[in-house]
Amino acid sequence: MTFSRMLSTGFILTQLALAHCASGAEPDRSGGIVTDQTTSVAGQDFYRQFTTLWSDRPPLEFFSITVLERPSARRGRRIVVEYAQRTLFEAQLPASRAGIEQVSDDAVQIVYEHMANQLVQRLLFSEQDLAADEF
Repeated sequence: MTFSRMLSTGFILTQLALAHCASGAEPDRSGGIVTDQTTSVAGQDFYRQFTTLWSDRPPLEFFSITVLERPSARRGRRIVVEYAQRTLFEAQLPASRAGIEQVSDDAVQIVYEHMANQLVQRLLFSEQDLAADEF
């Protein structure tokens, strides 16, 4: 793809976004993406519960969160939540499906709090020598 074609594509996407906002349509409250990289039924239950609880909170900024499931030989299945290529939450999935709700609630609270703190630090303490992800 040539540079001029990339510029025209970017211009078109910007115009579509502006037209969507001007049309009076409901703004997108998701604020970002939560990707699912789980493999088991318990992992998928965690992901569904996590995204349900996450969507109940006000959006902070655009984000990309990844929910991973990693098998562990000794501990069963481990769930990991990553944001900006950093692990923010890691826990063992409980054997019963009833305990998944509590684990996902804890994950949402920890991840949301961490993201809010990171946003406040970025707004209050801007350093021109560092990039946003190096703070």
